[in-house]
Amino acid sequence: MSFKLGPIILGTLIQHFLRKDRATKDSKAREEILYDEAFTIVKAFMEVATRHTVEELQAFSNTRIPAPPWVRTVRVMVPLSSCDEAADHLISALGGKEMAHKTVG
Repeated sequence: MSFKLGPIILGTLIQHFLRKDRATKDSKAREEILYDEAFTIVKAFMEVATRHTVEELQAFSNTRIPAPPWVRTVRVMVPLSSCDEAADHLISALGGKEMAHKTVG
């Protein structure tokens, strides 16, 4: 995805200034360059995401993001028994196993 962002951002930047004179009442929000860039990036990500499985997208979004140096972090271990108990509570809150599977996957 990161290889595709460079041309997308550059293309959006150029298009943003080329179509500035064609702004209509409905496209006023796209006049802001940051909004235009963010909208284009999200749209491109959604188009790429439709070609991948849920598992691949979950693996992509499961990357660790390091904390800034000024933030204190404390690593903790959550016991698996607590995770299992939380899963049971979530399943019951969602209306059973079948409904949880339909909702979450």
